[in-house]
Amino acid sequence: MSGNFRRAVAVVCAAFGMLALSPVAGADPTVVSTGVVQLPSTGLVVDLPARSEGVYNVSGSWALNAADGVFDSRDVIDEVNSAGNLTAGNWALVGYFDAGECGAVLGSEKLDASWTTTQDLWGQRWSVRGGIFTFDGALGRRPAAILCRTEQNGPTLPLYRFLTAAPETLDQAAILADVKSSVVFPAISKSFDSKRTGRYIPLGRADLRNRGTADAARAVTLPLSKLKIDLPDDGFLWLARTADSSDMLDRMLPVLPDTSLEVMAVEGVKCDDILEGLKDGAKAGAEAQNLPAGWIVGPAVVVDGEIEPVACYPASFGTLVVGLLQGGDRDFLPFHSLLGALTRATRVP
Repeated sequence: MSGNFRRAVAVVCAAFGMLALSPVAGADPTVVSTGVVQLPSTGLVVDLPARSEGVYNVSGSWALNAADGVFDSRDVIDEVNSAGNLTAGNWALVGYFDAGECGAVLGSEKLDASWTTTQDLWGQRWSVRGGIFTFDGALGRRPAAILCRTEQNGPTLPLYRFLTAAPETLDQAAILADVKSSVVFPAISKSFDSKRTGRYIPLGRADLRNRGTADAARAVTLPLSKLKIDLPDDGFLWLARTADSSDMLDRMLPVLPDTSLEVMAVEGVKCDDILEGLKDGAKAGAEAQNLPAGWIVGPAVVVDGEIEPVACYPASFGTLVVGLLQGGDRDFLPFHSLLGALTRATRVP
């Protein structure tokens, strides 16, 4: 099984002016004045501090391009005053971006009179780019700042701050002062560092909208095995790719925790033979749990330090082998619908 686990996630959405910063954000926002909120696309669980006035409007959006498979998603936390006016907007994204690490991600955004710096904030060092962003509509030109940092061998966290009530003449020092005074950013950063998430079904939430041209439930063909799968309507968003000698189904919604199913189709070989060959160096006590009927529990292999519980299904062509990459989690219950789709898959030339 492969340990090459890097998602082919698209660069931050180039259509930056979609105005997810309106109080409604194209979805039905979760409205809170304080407390614990699970962000709809990233899955981060965040403690939002009490506001002196007004509320937070929490929402998210995602897009999958049917033509080229490009995907992006973001969470939005709008700060709305007691009069119902937007006073500041915040975006949070998590992923492995095609644009590269922070320098390329920040450089891809359209900001006039832009500047860059680094800042030590909330116990971490951030790359920062600021300037003037031009909105479509009444907001016009407003100051903005984008913060970014990347975990070692891990995902990148870009945070966007839009000063929607400030004039475009605001200088760098004033924009940075606003960023430093933010109560939303440190809450998100803390949750990202602690990997604070919880199980939920993102596509069942009213505060998460699809602004793309493809649905989550769709047909895909795995590049190596040539298995054509009708991805289920399971409340998640999956993308297919190859990694070394196997296929991968990467879960993109929710973004966290990092989750992939590694898939191999082996002709003319029985499950017993495949699983026996994986026992050497396996991690005892970490085997797959809660498999659907018909699936056989295999060893939990260790690849590049990551534990991957393996399961096998006797298919008409031989065997279907699946490994779960989710930080050592061995519970297959949330993925029953996807495993069922794999057993019904057909092989194409």
